[in-house]
Amino acid sequence: MAWFNYPLRRMMVAAALLALCVVDASLVNASPALANAAALSAGDNTLQFLQGFALSNPSLVSVWTGTDFCKWPYVICADSGHALNFADADSPAFSGSLVLPELPEGVDGSLVMFVKISIKGMGKKVTGTLPSSWGGLTRLTTLYLHGNALTGPVPAAWSGLKALQYLWLQDNRLDSPLPDTLGTLAGLGSLYLSNNALTGTLPASWSGMAKMATLKLSGNRIEGNLPAEWGSMTKIYTIQLGDNKLSGTLPAAWSGMSSLSELDLSNNKFVGPIPAGWGGMQHLSAVTLTGNDLCGCLPSGWVAPTLVEVKVDAAVSASDCATANHCSTEPSGSASSHTESKKGSSSAPPAPTPVTETLKFLQALVKAVPDLAVSASDEDYCKWYSFVQCQNGVTVRLTDRILSTVSSLPDLADDVNGALVLVISFEANDKGAMLSGTLPPSWGRLTQMQDIKLENNALTGPLPVEWSGMTSLKFLWLDNNGLTGDLPVSWGTLSTVQVLSVRANHLTGPLPSGWSGMTLLRNFYAENNSLTGELPVSWGSLKQMKVVMLTNNKVSGDLPAEWNGMTPLVTLALGNNALSGTLPAVWSSLSKLMQLKLNNNSLSGTLPAEWSKLTRVKNGLLLQGNHFCGCVPPEWAGKLTPTVDPAVSAETCATTNACGKASSSGAGPHSSSHSHPSPSPASSSHSKPSPVVASSSSSSSFECAVVHCLECEAGNSTKCSQCARRYALTDDSQCASKGDAAYWQSLGSPNGWLMLALLCTCVLWNLV
Repeated sequence: MAWFNYPLRRMMVAAALLALCVVDASLVNASPALANAAALSAGDNTLQFLQGFALSNPSLVSVWTGTDFCKWPYVICADSGHALNFADADSPAFSGSLVLPELPEGVDGSLVMFVKISIKGMGKKVTGTLPSSWGGLTRLTTLYLHGNALTGPVPAAWSGLKALQYLWLQDNRLDSPLPDTLGTLAGLGSLYLSNNALTGTLPASWSGMAKMATLKLSGNRIEGNLPAEWGSMTKIYTIQLGDNKLSGTLPAAWSGMSSLSELDLSNNKFVGPIPAGWGGMQHLSAVTLTGNDLCGCLPSGWVAPTLVEVKVDAAVSASDCATANHCSTEPSGSASSHTESKKGSSSAPPAPTPVTETLKFLQALVKAVPDLAVSASDEDYCKWYSFVQCQNGVTVRLTDRILSTVSSLPDLADDVNGALVLVISFEANDKGAMLSGTLPPSWGRLTQMQDIKLENNALTGPLPVEWSGMTSLKFLWLDNNGLTGDLPVSWGTLSTVQVLSVRANHLTGPLPSGWSGMTLLRNFYAENNSLTGELPVSWGSLKQMKVVMLTNNKVSGDLPAEWNGMTPLVTLALGNNALSGTLPAVWSSLSKLMQLKLNNNSLSGTLPAEWSKLTRVKNGLLLQGNHFCGCVPPEWAGKLTPTVDPAVSAETCATTNACGKASSSGAGPHSSSHSHPSPSPASSSHSKPSPVVASSSSSSSFECAVVHCLECEAGNSTKCSQCARRYALTDDSQCASKGDAAYWQSLGSPNGWLMLALLCTCVLWNLV
């Protein structure tokens, strides 16, 4: 290699450095180029959407020219999102007709930049149907299409409009049933569909519109009952359902609509009484119920000044309503039974009694569970000894000894007066899983029921909101089934419940704050579900609570300091959730606490010295699997034996697990949340932070707040100048493992490429 002389080697090294600099420059400029490409993609999709709109509406072709659509009439461009507006006073008058076209082929609706489309009040100028493909316009928050001549259905595909907040379609000619799928639009707050020709029933799934505030459906052809599930719509403010063909009774569960102010149910076919629970709707100010066949009287709570306007038929508001307008004893409130009651028909059946109504319920049970027939031959149900016991009420007990086949629970027939049924206890909780199907909503009419035990079966479906009608219920056990859905908000009215257990199901959704109305609740079990949301602050008012078990869910947020109000609390199990924040020092007042399980969450801060007062907890305190800093307080010595991570109990915890300056002690009596040093962006979100090491810099006495930081930059505790072994310093002065993505990403920065260039140069030098 004599010919490979020294000057030539130097030229090759220079060439390598030049090539690397070129690569470096191209990569540094790559990110802005990609961003511009994304912007162009959104612009192109918006342009193609408008061009397709114009092709279907020739009168627009002559005015929508060029490619700068922001200069076109009826198009308004803004940084917050674009609008298509044919009804704005600032836009030129539109003289032609319009149809709403489907999205052109190849257009990505998620990149169309319109957040608002307003084509309203144009009468017969706007015809045709609603385009299903508009369900792909995922940026759309407002859609005003009212006051036109549109026909056809409301597309089920519009459930894809996840950002939609306002949908106004009133005063058109829309027909077909209401789509169930709109119930997935959790952000929709305003839905106007009045004065169309819509049919079908009110979808129970619309209770999923958690933010719904105004719902107007008057002047259609909608039939069926009012969905009891809507009682969970706690944000709803206005409901207008007048002038339809709705029937049945008014659901007691609607008393859960805690924000309802205006209710119009006029000119339908409703029967039965106005639920007494509706009298407690504190924000209700205007009610219109005229044009129905209601019986009984107004609820006692409907008085001025809270309720400003009440419009009902004269019979309901008359002074003698209790006698002249008395309700049939049949709870179904069917039109026929109510009419016959008013006419005083001589052919009316004998008045029901507790014995007749209880027999009807038990006969329906025998029909649903054939294995019971052999024991139910006698007319006296108290002699059905194998599963019925008559003593201080009727107890039904189904065991795997008498059940050989899987059966389901029967509905309570419409002709049964649930208030007269004497069954106070129903048990079917052997480990044979002999019951399947769903929980019957109609059982909510069993107002004498006190105890239901249905654990260890194969029951599915939701928890019925109607069960809030079981006004005597004390014990409810539904463990180890396949139940799904949310915890019903309406159950907050079950003021007699003492034990409620739904552990080991598939329940989701938040813990209802309204359950603070269960003033006698003392044991709540809900482990091993998928419950979300935060721990309700309002539950701190449950003065009888002794046991709360929520282990293995997805509950998040802080530990409410207000839960110190549960003074009888003995067991609180919140392990394996996603709780964060710090430990409330005020929980030290829970003097009866014997088990406190907070393990495997994301709690942080210090361990409160005040908890040394929890002397009955002793070794029942589980705190491992969190992000606590500092040490086990010396005040706990001899009083508490907690299970904690080694970092908190180590002899060197004061230095190796010290809290950063931003951390708070969590010991203040009013403190409920404190900051805690966050892990480095390069660290895994699922890993525990390594102990924080005090800075070794001689020029500064502060501590490093960055994980894996061995020495801080002078005057900056959030940036590193030196990292621990096996960690490398990134460009933003963080410490990342040399195996992490953050380390290699740092090589993609300008400085990183320079380092790589120098490395390659050294390699080439050694080779040559």
